[in-house]
Amino acid sequence: MIRNRLRKWTAFDFIEAFLYAAAIGLIIRVFIVTPYKVEDNDMSPAILAGDYLFVYDLAFGLSSPFSNKKIGRKRPHQGDVVIVKVSTDGDQFEAKRVWGIEGDRVEIKDNVLYVNEEKTSWPPGTVTKYGPLVVPPGLVFVASDTVKMINAAQGNGLIRESFLTGRVWRVWFSTAWESKAQSFWSTVRWERIFHRVH
Repeated sequence: MIRNRLRKWTAFDFIEAFLYAAAIGLIIRVFIVTPYKVEDNDMSPAILAGDYLFVYDLAFGLSSPFSNKKIGRKRPHQGDVVIVKVSTDGDQFEAKRVWGIEGDRVEIKDNVLYVNEEKTSWPPGTVTKYGPLVVPPGLVFVASDTVKMINAAQGNGLIRESFLTGRVWRVWFSTAWESKAQSFWSTVRWERIFHRVH
């Protein structure tokens, strides 16, 4: 017979439970999910300025602490909304959408993006012509949904797959912080909380 033996918590039990919770939270934060805050509308309407994002870090494999390579690398798919590292020192990130993967033929003609000669849902921007080109091995073609120019320094265009740090998962909080509303709560976009990003 199994007996449920109970006792009251001691101060040591509280400390032990706190340390376990902190360790689990640290593992999730470092290896699984990273939060980001959005400061512009380059990915509007999918992502808005004032959105707080959860990004799934394991979407493209586990980042190696010793190199830019991914352990158990997984390939992105067309349409994925991703976080791109756009600076060599790793302190600047941009949200972008993957439009072309290795082997895809990418071309912009008259503000329309074609992938493998098929018209995409890419919103017309100010880029009237780009390509055609075939995405080389190890690279992907990414761009903002409101892209104004194809510039790899801004995270648009051909970039290395290793610069993809994760896939945007959900908006966990959102506020119209530029609003002139009188109270903080009136700026909260309640309809976007835990909204899944597509």
